[in-house]
Amino acid sequence: MDMIEQISGKTASALEGPVSSTTGPKTVRAVNQPVQGISFKEWIDGSQKVESAKGTILRSLNDLEMLHADTFSITEHLLSNDKPTIKRFSNVDQSVLAATFEQVRSRHASTVENMADIVLLMRSLENINHGMKLDDQLVDNFLRDRLGTQLLCDHYVGLSKGKAGGGISVNCKFEDVLTDAILDAKDVCDANYGKAPEVHILDANLGNYEITLIRPWVHYILCELFKNGMTSSVQKASFEGHSAMPPDMFVRIHHNESQETFACEILDQGIGINEKGHERAFLFAESSSQQRWDRLDEQQSYGMVRQPITSLGVGLSLSQMMAQMFGGSVQLENRTEEIDYSNVRIGTGCSSTVHLSSCDEIEYNI
Repeated sequence: MDMIEQISGKTASALEGPVSSTTGPKTVRAVNQPVQGISFKEWIDGSQKVESAKGTILRSLNDLEMLHADTFSITEHLLSNDKPTIKRFSNVDQSVLAATFEQVRSRHASTVENMADIVLLMRSLENINHGMKLDDQLVDNFLRDRLGTQLLCDHYVGLSKGKAGGGISVNCKFEDVLTDAILDAKDVCDANYGKAPEVHILDANLGNYEITLIRPWVHYILCELFKNGMTSSVQKASFEGHSAMPPDMFVRIHHNESQETFACEILDQGIGINEKGHERAFLFAESSSQQRWDRLDEQQSYGMVRQPITSLGVGLSLSQMMAQMFGGSVQLENRTEEIDYSNVRIGTGCSSTVHLSSCDEIEYNI
């Protein structure tokens, strides 16, 4: 609702043009050049574009608001005094709760993409209207709430299905999580580019690491980091020729038991990341890809959704948010010199590291 109110107050009059902003009737002054540096036609076209975009954005925000309002109505019958489902809590009631939370989770599945579309549309108008911009903190709060909703639903559904720990994986073998992420990222890379780099794990003790974590979130983070590294590696190979194989990638584990920290470092030998790319890497709905991924186009073309390897522009920002919500972080570092690790020579590229807490008692950070 705060977003809707913010956008509703931004109109084409925010352009520094001839329309005066007063409490009374608005006055249009007849001038040859309403805005410094542009023609009257350009000003009219810009105003119309802003108003059209504003209508699209408000419709999308209203759809999201209705979705969240419907979520409350769906769960209302579970909590209301006159229909005490929670108080009875029979086996049937437990099934109803699980089904309700699965429904809520499914209904919110595309909210991140919808918000990304809104942010992208507003960003495209920045050169026309500098006054029309969503508060970054509002977007951040929205995404955190969405992640929290997803986690609560996953947690209860997992418990209802007899999964120990619900949405939390206790004493999980990190080797399993890492291996799954590598395989998934390689499949996506191969599907998009026709090839994928080999990944080598440089830690003989990997099988001994057990950590309590939210497995789907850590899997998501690792997949995003591997996909970015693989894309960079394929781009590096393309400089050498179309048939060249991408350079190998490497993984190092840093575990500090005394400080209860755990880190997984992914080292690619790709094109690296420059200062500007590093600054924009964690911005929501920011992507280096020139083509925006369209779910419907993929369904029509392939009969199924093929996960993109780039273009969504939400992977790193969500990864950072997921890690930070439970005491971790994601870091990127450009390597300009070769390194020698365990008698393995690793070339220049980018190091992507996810830091996790190995402490089982972590304060939830909203």
